[in-house]
Formats: sequence, C-alpha cells, structure tokens
Amino acid sequence: MFEAKQYGGKDHDRECVLHLLSFLTGEAKKWYHRHMVNINHRQPDWTFEQVILGLYDRFIHPSTMQDMRKAFFATHYGEEKGIQGFYDSLVDHAQNMAIYPDDYLIIETFLKGLPTSLHEPMIKDGLSPEINTINNFVAEAKKHETTRKTLDYYNCMMTTRLSSPTPRVKNPQAGARRPIRHKVGVTLIKQTPGDKGNT
Repeated sequence: MFEAKQYGGKDHDRECVLHLLSFLTGEAKKWYHRHMVNINHRQPDWTFEQVILGLYDRFIHPSTMQDMRKAFFATHYGEEKGIQGFYDSLVDHAQNMAIYPDDYLIIETFLKGLPTSLHEPMIKDGLSPEINTINNFVAEAKKHETTRKTLDYYNCMMTTRLSSPTPRVKNPQAGARRPIRHKVGVTLIKQTPGDKGNT
C-alpha cells in the first residue's frame, strides 16, 4: 500500500506513520493515539519502524507464537476445503510462527494431516519427503483427490440405480378379449364373442 503511494524512503517516513492509523482498530488504535497523538505522549517523534516495533512488542506475545505452532501441527485435511485449502492453512500458520518450519517438516505435517486414502497412494507411487518437494506432494494429492471424488460419484450413482425398483411396462394387449376360433370342416373361422349373432 505505502509503496503503491510512493511513500518509500526516509523522506516519507512521517507520512507512513500518519497513514498507519487508518489500518488500526480497537486496542491497537488506542495505543497509537496514546503514544503518537496524545499531548502528554513521552516520545515526541516516532519513526515508522519504531511504531511497527512498538505495536509488535505490545500485542504480539510469545504465547501467540506457541498457539500458531500448535495450530500448524493440528491442521488436517477436510473435504470442504480440499487439498489446496488444507495446504494454504498450513502455510498461513507457518508464516505466523516464530521460526518458519523447514521444507521437510512442512511435508511431514502435510502427510500426517491427510487421510490414509490420500497419502498412502502417493508413497506407493514413489514420492518421498527426502527427494520430492512440497509442491510435488500437493500436485499429486490433488490428482488422487480428484480420482477419489470421481469414483465416489459413480459408485453412488450405481448404488442408487441398483436400489431403485425397475418400472414394469404394461402390456397394451392386457385385458383385450381373445378371439374364439370355431372349427368348421377343415376351415378355421376367427370369431369374436360379439359376432355370435352373425353366424
């Protein structure tokens, strides 16, 4: 945002400090007013860097980092978000951790968060955390996810078709009167019951 408005550099440091207020709410906004706007504030001039560090020290606690670490390891795959949503959640939590996890740990956590039906085929296909990247695992997991959804769809469709009763086709000839045949000499005469009076 500041870069887009060409506020970079020391010449625009004051403008950055002033514009920062529009991005703050709640307690953070009160903290800004207390230290930057209030007539009795102790430090007369704040640089943009000092404001950011001040906000960090005031509102980012060590316990918050620990919570992010716990959330990272507790993230699991869900059908609603899918593979991409699961991976995005992992990355979000990783970015909020005090120390960003290495690639191996991300892959390991990614595999642990998947159901067996998804992570087992990838291992059988030859993918390995020691060789492949997290992008390889995400791409392969998406393929297996699509395959599983397709199979589930057609299996459900076949089950529904087999469980539905087969409709009976009504014979259009049912209920019609059969013709009566009388043998006269060697000739067969076809006669319906309504024609008796005419013979």
